[in-house]
Amino acid sequence: MSGISVQEVLEQELQQVQTSRNLRLGENPNRPPASETLVGLAFSGGGIRSATFNLGILQALAKARLLRTVDYISTVSGGGYIGSWLMAWMYHQKIGIKQIERLLASHSESPSQSAERPEVRFLRNYSNYLTPRKGLLGADFLTFACSYLRNTFLNQTILVLLLLSVLLVPRSVVTGMHFLERAENYLQATYSGPFKDYMYAQYFALALGTLFGLVALLFMGLNLVSLDPERNHKKYRWFTQQGWVQRLIVVPLFLAAGLTTYGLGHFLADYHILDYPYTRLPLLGVTLYAGQWVLALSVRWVVWSKHKTTNPGGPANWLLLTTAVFTGALTSYLFIPFASIVTPAGAAQGQTFSNWRVLTFGTPAFALIMLLAAVLLLIAPDAMNGAAAQLSGQEIHIGVGGPLTTGSATFGVEMRQARSCGDSGPLPWYQMIPLYELPPMAPTTVGIVKEDGAGPCPLCRRDGFFFNNTLFTIRYELDLADVPDVSHTYEYFGLSVLRVPLTESHFAQPMPVVRGSVYARLIAAGAKDLAGYPVEVTDRIHYSVGEPLPRTVK
Repeated sequence: MSGISVQEVLEQELQQVQTSRNLRLGENPNRPPASETLVGLAFSGGGIRSATFNLGILQALAKARLLRTVDYISTVSGGGYIGSWLMAWMYHQKIGIKQIERLLASHSESPSQSAERPEVRFLRNYSNYLTPRKGLLGADFLTFACSYLRNTFLNQTILVLLLLSVLLVPRSVVTGMHFLERAENYLQATYSGPFKDYMYAQYFALALGTLFGLVALLFMGLNLVSLDPERNHKKYRWFTQQGWVQRLIVVPLFLAAGLTTYGLGHFLADYHILDYPYTRLPLLGVTLYAGQWVLALSVRWVVWSKHKTTNPGGPANWLLLTTAVFTGALTSYLFIPFASIVTPAGAAQGQTFSNWRVLTFGTPAFALIMLLAAVLLLIAPDAMNGAAAQLSGQEIHIGVGGPLTTGSATFGVEMRQARSCGDSGPLPWYQMIPLYELPPMAPTTVGIVKEDGAGPCPLCRRDGFFFNNTLFTIRYELDLADVPDVSHTYEYFGLSVLRVPLTESHFAQPMPVVRGSVYARLIAAGAKDLAGYPVEVTDRIHYSVGEPLPRTVK
């Protein structure tokens, strides 16, 4: 048994509106249909001021005999106060909108007969809903005062406890640093091995900070693979969930930032980093930032190798590493003002500010440096890609025809060169890979039929579709304004399996969706064996985007 469709609900609602109009306005065969002339009245929020203003609106519409023409009333907050009052009046007295209109519009020229309707007077009397019965010693006022004092006390108690818990965080961290200093004193007195010169609390902090950073980077690399949009996911791994991301990435990164800040002041002075602004300082920035990316990308490469992934998505590793080295070297010069936060001017070697100051001001400063480097890393790959395309003038050949230049307006697509199955040599073809996957089609999609009516594929659990010769409409329940020019649908056979005999094999049937301008560029570039089908892609409110694809022959 199939459920009722949205279109059927809308049609029944319009019929109800038409019946209501005949009762409110009288039957008129010349009146335009309700679907073309719907009238709505919206009351905004704003507390009792909004309700008072909207009461005047209702009275003005009633005097102009326009209140009866309203099909819908939409209210919120203070507007809901006056809207519910109006509906309650109609419901309790069993009267229609025309009678309400007459009662709201009635007035008398005689002052002795100009009293308001009891319903309006009731509304005014109880508009002071916090203390309806006025009076300093009245029960309503005393109840309000007790409620106010109680809620204020409870809220302030919660806020004070929250602030105290926040103040305990740096105290707890500083206590941890004291344990490191105790370990330093103990080892300095008892240890005499080759690493005696490194038995300092600052070096212990750097080692622990590196350890926490490695944990965070390990799971960052795993998330880079697990959340790769190029891979099909039936169920994401446990470490991709929000709670585990906070425990395994966010918290370790902040601990690493605090520990690194504590040890970095000693490290900068001990190795005279700032005295060599063109060698040691950039090397420090590259080590701190690019080193993180080396580990994260190494984890991703290991996982890809294990799963034999040959079609990874996202920027190339070399591009990420190159930009990470560049951003690390550039942002390293921010450690010059950073040194003034952790080390007093003219201090002796190894001398730093108190642990309180270093951790309170140094940790957010260090985190800010890393965040600025991350912002640069987001910008640099696109800039490098654009510069490389302009300098090289590279052309991508579609089929055996003309070129489609790299860096064109085909947003949301990646071009990958085809290679020979024999010697893996490059071939004069490129494959167009959509990088954006649209969600499942809305139930109101028309003109596309499930393949053989068999339902989902037993291998990939997705529906397959084939085309007919008529114009069809694809609808998605999302806003298509930001959808790239090239994408592919969710409903396709996404898994190929080769079996013997060949008739038992399962072949993928991708369904890319491109805008008409992209399709025209492909045809102009001389792409061969390419058949386009006209399609209208709409969102949940049936708003057409892009021009239909022109039909062409192979």
